[in-house]
Amino acid sequence: MSPDHHRHLRVGEEIAHELNAMLVGELKDPRLEGNVCVSEVRVQPDMKHARVYVSVRTENAREQTDAIKALEHASGYIKHELVKQMKLDKADKPEPNP
Repeated sequence: MSPDHHRHLRVGEEIAHELNAMLVGELKDPRLEGNVCVSEVRVQPDMKHARVYVSVRTENAREQTDAIKALEHASGYIKHELVKQMKLDKADKPEPNP
């Protein structure tokens, strides 16, 4: 098996790491403070699409909805920063999945 066979898995792990770092430091939206973390990123083997799974640590349904809306609002910035930090050719718009 070639070393590139599992590259999409490694890229998914790196995306999750970068997104969690953004949630802690760069994204200043109060709806995200301390309540949201990326639990998993699934990148397709052709690396054209990725699905981001997030965990919202609150029982309040409104806070959960607000956190997802905040991530959707920041998706352009998140995409731009991921491409820049990971030196990717391009990135699809990340779609948060609770």
